[in-house]
Amino acid sequence: MIGNSLRELDRFLNVLIDEVAAAIEPSGLDRVAFAQQRNTANKLRTIRTVMALPSPDDRRLRAIGRDRDCLFHCAEIRRYGDRRTARQTAMLPRRLAHAERLTPDLHQLRDYCRLYDRIVAELVAACAEHLRTR
Repeated sequence: MIGNSLRELDRFLNVLIDEVAAAIEPSGLDRVAFAQQRNTANKLRTIRTVMALPSPDDRRLRAIGRDRDCLFHCAEIRRYGDRRTARQTAMLPRRLAHAERLTPDLHQLRDYCRLYDRIVAELVAACAEHLRTR
């Protein structure tokens, strides 16, 4: 259930990024390909680059994505990893062992929500500023 909730939160941010792109109408951006991109961290980095904004949340969003996928697809059990980021997690201050259970607590979920809330507020403000100065 938590994994699904995190997927919905991520999907909301992905759709919001599409709306920002539609509002600012950036030149040189293939809107169809951009809208089809499902990796929210990559999509956020792209729109921030187009808007000349820093992108400090890339690594954190990728780690959250790994946690979300683990919670959604693997019943909270860490079962996968790649050479670059094996067993990394955004929820714990340590690496998870293979097959260790990943269980977020209320504090971690609030932290995730604060991160997404900050990103959304920054995007909306930057979009409004961009439209105002056009």
